Amino acid sequence: MMASLLDNWPLKLLSLVTAIILWFYVLGKADPQTTGRLSVPVMVSNVPQGLEAIRVSPEQAEIRLRGRESALKATPTERIRLVADLSGAKVGSNRVALRPEGVPAGLTVVPPYTATANVELDKVIERPRPLDTEVRGKPAQGFVVDEVVPAETEVTVRGPASRVREVTRAVAVVDTSGLTESVPFTADAEPRNNRNWPVQGVTTEPSSVTVAVKVRPVHVKHLPVRPRLGSPPSGYRVAAVTTDPLVVTVTSDEEMGNIDSISTLPVDISGLRGTKSYPVSLNVPSGLSVAGPAAVEVTVTTGRVGGEAPAPGQPEPGGESGSSEGASEEDNAPESGNQQEREGGDQDNAGAGGSEGGDVQNRPGGGQDDSTVTPGSEGAGR
Repeated sequence: MMASLLDNWPLKLLSLVTAIILWFYVLGKADPQTTGRLSVPVMVSNVPQGLEAIRVSPEQAEIRLRGRESALKATPTERIRLVADLSGAKVGSNRVALRPEGVPAGLTVVPPYTATANVELDKVIERPRPLDTEVRGKPAQGFVVDEVVPAETEVTVRGPASRVREVTRAVAVVDTSGLTESVPFTADAEPRNNRNWPVQGVTTEPSSVTVAVKVRPVHVKHLPVRPRLGSPPSGYRVAAVTTDPLVVTVTSDEEMGNIDSISTLPVDISGLRGTKSYPVSLNVPSGLSVAGPAAVEVTVTTGRVGGEAPAPGQPEPGGESGSSEGASEEDNAPESGNQQEREGGDQDNAGAGGSEGGDVQNRPGGGQDDSTVTPGSEGAGR
């Protein structure tokens, strides 16, 4: 066998070398060497005990990898990174050398690349902080949240000193949307600063807490809004009045069988000639609660006595409109709750004979009838 192998060996060796050269030539054509660019994260390692990295700059850096095209395409890029070894680093700013890690076999990192990073270290501390609760959403109709009680009154916040000092409290958020019975919730204890913004980079112990939410049934009623208007200017009458919304939802622990509407605080229209909208608070009786804002927008239109009322939003000819430039500053200013209460006191003393302090009444032609103007209606006697 050896004799046959050695027979004509120079020719056989030449054939082997030629085959190897051809193999590399074909491989270079089909899968050539190439260079690719890759953005990788800058990580830290060997952080000294009791310290924590709070800032790394840069957080990303670009490197170049060289190898076969097929190897570059198959590279798991998430494993490649530049690492800053923090052995011996101190509190404060540290300039640390970077080294590539996670580069697969068959690929090499081509210089140059980002060689150093600035890493800021801070001391790790723990501090107790109060725990509050925050309720989001609304229970099912006919129920209200009666009590929210967390199992913990405080948590321990741990992290870099500069960030722990930002934390003023932890908040457990519970969503009571659609709730019909008392249930316990498990909620994360979220660290927040004095602006109620979340603080990142710290942890809480415990990280989540149990919050007992108690709900109770209540009586619910949908009541129309009844605006209370003062007297219009002399020679004018209330032509139309509307409210937005027309109906509000109220709740109470007691039965509300004898309550069929809810009134607003008095609205002063003593200088109104035309149309104007007023934001007005509701006069909510004791023991009742309004679901949503306890205020409505009342839009009033006045017209001359004995004349045709202007269309809503149009000024009275020769007169003033609540939205015109000729309106007084008093007409254009929204009524405050205190002003309305003071005006309402005078209006209530006027008695039922006029429209002051009571339900809105039309006075066409200088006369007066007993019909109450309901939201969305127009005065009689046009």
